[in-house]
Amino acid sequence: MPSTRNRKAPVIAVLNMKGGVGKTTISANLFRELFRIKKANTLLIDLDAQFNLTQLLMTRSEYDQLLSEEKTIHSVFQHEVPDSVFAVSEEYHLKLPSIDSIVFNLKHIRSDDIRLQLLPGDFRLAMLNLKERAELRIPRKRFKLFIENARDNYDLIVIDCNPSTSFLTACALEVASNLLVPVRPDKFSVLGVEMVLNFAQIFLGSGLIPDIKILLNDVGQGEPIQIANGLRAHGSLGPMVLVNELSHSQLLRARTDFTGFAPDRKVAYRTAVKDNLTEIAREYSRSLGL
Repeated sequence: MPSTRNRKAPVIAVLNMKGGVGKTTISANLFRELFRIKKANTLLIDLDAQFNLTQLLMTRSEYDQLLSEEKTIHSVFQHEVPDSVFAVSEEYHLKLPSIDSIVFNLKHIRSDDIRLQLLPGDFRLAMLNLKERAELRIPRKRFKLFIENARDNYDLIVIDCNPSTSFLTACALEVASNLLVPVRPDKFSVLGVEMVLNFAQIFLGSGLIPDIKILLNDVGQGEPIQIANGLRAHGSLGPMVLVNELSHSQLLRARTDFTGFAPDRKVAYRTAVKDNLTEIAREYSRSLGL
């Protein structure tokens, strides 16, 4: 499934050091809408050991089947044969599974053969954060190589990140061309943005930080509006804030009785939510050059 464009696909890391700001909701629903309006081959990557994105978009039986077949992101970081300093070369350990063999099809625009696919998450990623730095050299190289290969096969790659300064976060920052930072209008979420910037500067250096956009999420009335306006007026963060914001909606909250994208639920107010997502997707796609 080659990319429909000649340039390398942008890699967007959806990241905030604070949890509960809507990273997974946005990774799923915003980029599903961008996939639809731009007809862009899109890969969603679940890089959080809690694998909430995967649980949002796949049924338990679907996931259990893929897990038993080692068709998760774990196979990108870890070769199926345990490392051995005696028997195998680095070239062997950098042999990756084919992309098509481990991704899960979510949506398909048949007339153009355009696909929205998911690389499912895996709880075993948490074990990577417990390894010594020397042991992480190969997993880090494997992930970087996988992303390089994926950029030739997709128009857009989206990484749903974990909210911490971990090995996985560093891997995402290293490959990202863009950062999308969701922020709920409260002072703690804004602090999470500042933590993202500080970590990126320390890890990458000030001259290598990816293009950053901030998306206000779950915006309602009253005090949240005041906080949102304050962020827009912020001297350094204000210019990064997208004009469009994601309004508060119960539709976007995860439900135990529904698996899939929120606007697919058959409820009366889904059109307004979809229109909101479309406005944001159109604005953000321009910053990506799509």
